[in-house]
Amino acid sequence: MPRQKKKAAADKVRSALSNESYGWCRTLRHSWDLAGPLTVESNGRELHYALVCVRCGTMRIDVMGFKGTIAGQFLGRYYKHPKGYLLTGLGDKRPKAATLRQQFFVGLLDQSPTGKIAINS
Repeated sequence: MPRQKKKAAADKVRSALSNESYGWCRTLRHSWDLAGPLTVESNGRELHYALVCVRCGTMRIDVMGFKGTIAGQFLGRYYKHPKGYLLTGLGDKRPKAATLRQQFFVGLLDQSPTGKIAINS
């Protein structure tokens, strides 16, 4: 990988780690809340409902069967992430989730004069 691409990849990871709400979501997982109305698709067989992460703003849309033999069955889900959340374009240089979590906490502790992390509630 050329030097410029390595630097760009490192900058992308550093930027993602500097966003505290993204770090908490990568560590604790998302904190979902309902967002918007429930919608029944025009075919009448699918119910779509949206959830939003209260920390980072990621949107999750779940699809459930609404009528017939698929009623009540989970059919799928998709996400809409805020800009900068996903670490795309890094190929095999993308850090593993455990590494991102560890680096996130190291960054928080490095910023703390007491060596403790204060949690704002």
